[in-house]
Amino acid sequence: MPTPRLSDICAMEADTSTAYTPCPQCGVPILIPPRGQIFACTWCGSTLQVSEGVPLHYLVERPRLNRREAEELARGRLGVPVPGRMRAASISFDVGAVCYFPYLRVRREGKDEILPLAALPTVDLFDLAEVPADLQPLKGCLPQGAEQADEALVRARLRESVADGATQGLSVEYRAYYPVAYTAPTGSFSALVPGAGGGVWAARRPARRAAAAEKRMSAGVATVLFAEALLLPGLWPRVLAVLITAVLLFLALRWVLARRG
Repeated sequence: MPTPRLSDICAMEADTSTAYTPCPQCGVPILIPPRGQIFACTWCGSTLQVSEGVPLHYLVERPRLNRREAEELARGRLGVPVPGRMRAASISFDVGAVCYFPYLRVRREGKDEILPLAALPTVDLFDLAEVPADLQPLKGCLPQGAEQADEALVRARLRESVADGATQGLSVEYRAYYPVAYTAPTGSFSALVPGAGGGVWAARRPARRAAAAEKRMSAGVATVLFAEALLLPGLWPRVLAVLITAVLLFLALRWVLARRG
């Protein structure tokens, strides 16, 4: 008999009385009967007692950010100028629709273990399940944009988790994120915004140094501040002049970088 797919299980009619447990032999999630002490796996025929089952829940994250809010957060954290100030011919910035990635959370006393249930499209997703989020029971079909879980991997990891006598509970969690793509004259990079917000994860920031001539600007700023410190008489006049100049130069540099991206 073929084993069920995770998407088929999630599509089953679910309510608060529905409970699953992984089969200790084949790892297939099976329904715990509401009555009776002993039941059998309908896929491999193994029998187990209700008291031996490890609770398994299916959860999906409810994003706290919508796509527009995720884009605003990404622009602010990555220093990307707003569209009205961008040179469309040389700079492109896009935040994709919300995506969902499946993880298995193994609850043990003292610490949870997080295991991805599909091939990671980017290493930035490795710690996504660690972000506090609003998780709700998954009912009906998988959300649009959900990464398909590797069914063989799901069964293997469920079976291994049940075999561990320290496992207190299991949950398959679909965690939300927004993919970010940014292309500038100096190169391209990708990032992601967790659906729960709180930050932008990127392997590297936009390579704006050459485009904005930041090296020459930094040298010029250091020269001006050093000259003021040497030429002005008295300690406090020097300190005051350096602080005022530094603030004005900082504001000017921010304006230049916003214009040039």
